[in-house]
Amino acid sequence: MKKLILIILSVILFFSCKNEKVVNDYAIFNGTVSGTDSKMIYFYSEVFNEKFKDSASIDEKGFFSIKFDLNFPKYFKFRIGEENSEVYLSQGDSLSVKIIADNFDETIKYFGTGAEFNNYLASSILIESKFPSQYDFLSLQPSDFIKKTDSLEKILFDYLNTSLPTKTDFKKLEKNKIICKKANLRLIYPQYYSYYNNNQDLSNIPESFYDFEKLIDLNDTTLYISDEMNKYVKTYITNKAENLFDKTDTTLDENVRYSIASIKVVDKYISNNKLREFYSYVFMAEHLKYMGTKDIDTLLFQFKAICKNKEYNNSINEDIKKWEALKPGNIAPNFSFPDIKGKVISLSDFKGKYVYIDIWATWCGPCKAEAPHFEELKKNFKTKNVVFISVSVDDTKEPWEKMVTEKKLSDIQIYAAGWSSSITKDYLINSIPRFLLIDREGKIIDSNAERPSGKIGEILNKLDEI
Repeated sequence: MKKLILIILSVILFFSCKNEKVVNDYAIFNGTVSGTDSKMIYFYSEVFNEKFKDSASIDEKGFFSIKFDLNFPKYFKFRIGEENSEVYLSQGDSLSVKIIADNFDETIKYFGTGAEFNNYLASSILIESKFPSQYDFLSLQPSDFIKKTDSLEKILFDYLNTSLPTKTDFKKLEKNKIICKKANLRLIYPQYYSYYNNNQDLSNIPESFYDFEKLIDLNDTTLYISDEMNKYVKTYITNKAENLFDKTDTTLDENVRYSIASIKVVDKYISNNKLREFYSYVFMAEHLKYMGTKDIDTLLFQFKAICKNKEYNNSINEDIKKWEALKPGNIAPNFSFPDIKGKVISLSDFKGKYVYIDIWATWCGPCKAEAPHFEELKKNFKTKNVVFISVSVDDTKEPWEKMVTEKKLSDIQIYAAGWSSSITKDYLINSIPRFLLIDREGKIIDSNAERPSGKIGEILNKLDEI
């Protein structure tokens, strides 16, 4: 009898094992592409601090194939030539696509595991493209803006529910993306409205305008694989930081105060430790990237009090080290670039004089906004011991030459030929305009100096023997 029971149990166990579904920890994505000369397809994704880039070759028959290792579902952006789209992949997926590149968005068709979700993604892009640019909404009066954003949200929700009637994790993600899309527009609306309407303030926004905040769970980690969610959280934190800005130490640099306020908002509104550490890291890293290490002690203390993640802390420490060479008192990295007549001009040519340097480009709106203030600054210090140098990082020389000639830009105008130039690398320039102040011995006073529209005039007047 015991033998019979053992045999029965072993048979049950055998069939239980046979029926257990094994899910691979990877996904296969392949397909055919026609109508293009491109020989490569490029993929990109970023979740938290994990950045992924890869590519696959397209053979002579238009076929490509790639394998993605996955520990959770992900959205991947992909690009063929100038065209791009997005694909959603889960562990175990084996997904195929057919694309006619010269009619890209209209012809994408998916087959295999995950096809239903990805065909929805492809078609939703077409649905949304029928609307005018969402940024066109931002100049509208509040009542019209609300109607437009509500209408767009309803159309996208209706299409989602019609296309995917069954409740799934993917549908939850897409629903949250739609909510975030409207939320992002509403968060930036007051600022843009003021810009488009001659600094007119909004006084008639209903209380329900910000109801979306109740619908978005900042602590649900599963939602963060979406770009739209990440964009929302960063904008949300930045907006909330405006309210805390006045409560920060007024003796500190203004940009430091904003970053301190942002990290305080992270600590207040995000309770999930993984997310709280990540977003405190995001704001700390962005501050270092664009603003450097000036006055950062309080900010750094605030960050380290929240973030104990070794990887993030090591990354911040490495970023701080990069700025060591640009500390006040260090020798300023030399540069040499041609002026509009081809004469090469170097920073080292101006030993014995103070040098104020503007790094700019013709396509840069904020740079052009500083131009009148810069010209006024030059006039005010015309007889002083200071040289003004403008360094263009335009990709091509023609727009720079045209603007310098037509606007009759004064003083020293030189061309550095794009973001790969030595000045952007040596001075860690990741955004423009950027201003540098160098002393008479060629040493750095400030590698992220005040703008012409700011307090630089006061600072120059206090310099010795100016």
